[in-house]
Amino acid sequence: MKDRLTIYVSSPKAYKDVFDIFYQCYNKFWKDSIFPFVLSTNYDAKYEGLRVLSSGNLQDSWTERTIGALNTIDSDYILLLCDDLFINKTVNDEEIKAILDLMDQYKIDYCRLNPFKKGARFNESDLIYKVHKRMPYALNLQRGIFRRDFLLSLLGDGSKSAWDLENEWLQKSQVAPNEYYDNIAVVGKNVISVIHAVQKGLFYPSVKKRLGVIGISINSDRQYMPRRTEMIQQLKEYLGNGLFNPKVRYILKSILGKLGFSFTSKY
Repeated sequence: MKDRLTIYVSSPKAYKDVFDIFYQCYNKFWKDSIFPFVLSTNYDAKYEGLRVLSSGNLQDSWTERTIGALNTIDSDYILLLCDDLFINKTVNDEEIKAILDLMDQYKIDYCRLNPFKKGARFNESDLIYKVHKRMPYALNLQRGIFRRDFLLSLLGDGSKSAWDLENEWLQKSQVAPNEYYDNIAVVGKNVISVIHAVQKGLFYPSVKKRLGVIGISINSDRQYMPRRTEMIQQLKEYLGNGLFNPKVRYILKSILGKLGFSFTSKY
């Protein structure tokens, strides 16, 4: 029988220590989910309660691995999560089902799960909002619910990395018309609360304390970035996601770039 939604995470062998923490958080805050969970990886991993799909290719990319996995998943929707986004509060399946009902009703192909409450409403509900075409990272590969076929169409032939794809979408937002998407939505509340734990292979210094508060331990030799770097990264994330005006965001990034700041994208 076809599943309505599958939870999906792609995590390579090099990030096994990170996914082990993700798995702890999942078991603490979402273990009893009615939705199946697929882990896509490139080595012979074993995790109780998860369906593991391994490419067996340690040199594969996130995009290649995900295309291969999606072609074996018989599900209408894919709830995409990153292995370094650690769930830190109980997830309510009923809220996920309510989002799916709205996606069915309004023919939505993608619902961003990083909340944003400044768009027009679809109806009286404050669960989802419309997304403006100029919104930065309106479409991204970090945390969201996709129609499976729509996600496959976005990934193309697998030759582009996730970063390449997101950068292309970000560039398009710079020149997008002043209007809303008709097939993309965003949640108005944090239905899946997460802690972003890793940037460029390094743990954020604050992660150990934040996980300790919720009873999650870190068993990893992975290094931590300097605290100053974390503060700079928080500023960069605000510029990347918080500033809605694309021209202002571009100008500020250009100025900060001359002062020594680096960004994933100039857009």
